[in-house]
Amino acid sequence: MAKAKMYARRDRSRGDARWQGAGSGSFIARMLKRPATNSSNNALLWGLAWLIVGVICAWHFAFVPTSMLGYTASVKLPLVWQLALGVAVWVSFGVVYFAFGVMRNRATGVTEMFGRMLFAHWPITLLLVPGVLLNRVAYSTFMADPAVAYANYPTDSIIMAAVVVVVGLWALYWGYLAFCRATQRKGFVSFVCYAIATPLAYYLSTLVVQAILRGV
Repeated sequence: MAKAKMYARRDRSRGDARWQGAGSGSFIARMLKRPATNSSNNALLWGLAWLIVGVICAWHFAFVPTSMLGYTASVKLPLVWQLALGVAVWVSFGVVYFAFGVMRNRATGVTEMFGRMLFAHWPITLLLVPGVLLNRVAYSTFMADPAVAYANYPTDSIIMAAVVVVVGLWALYWGYLAFCRATQRKGFVSFVCYAIATPLAYYLSTLVVQAILRGV
């Protein structure tokens, strides 16, 4: 146990040195690398703050998450159920990424992985914007079947497609940085681990959300 803690501290110190230069450069460059340059505690605290903001916004405008990567219009649920959905989504994708993180580096910390991945997930909250500003039916249809949505709501669908692509790429990139920082590992193997973990995390989060909604 003592040796494992020693290795974990050594990896963290090496990781800090490795990412030390990532926070330099222009404001945009610093923001692009924020999941990797934030301290573990800051990542967790900001992630929790954005989780609460996202839950309140989704509850206020009557949307529910369908998975870690989307929302749909719904009846207005009690706030406690909305919070349960938000936390369940976080835990479900966090568990998957942590499992793959441990395979990549046995010294990967739970708080490190869950906090950084939660921080990297907050851009997904921006997917609520087209749902609020555009047609709610078109939004839900697009999230379920973009082809059907485009046939019935072409203008709304084009706008939503643009938002989904930008936000999705942003969230995936941040997620990859967070995964690398949490595991203190970069490179091709880390990319493969993240690429495999992401669809599994998406699938698990979808199952968890469906199970909770059936019980509401």
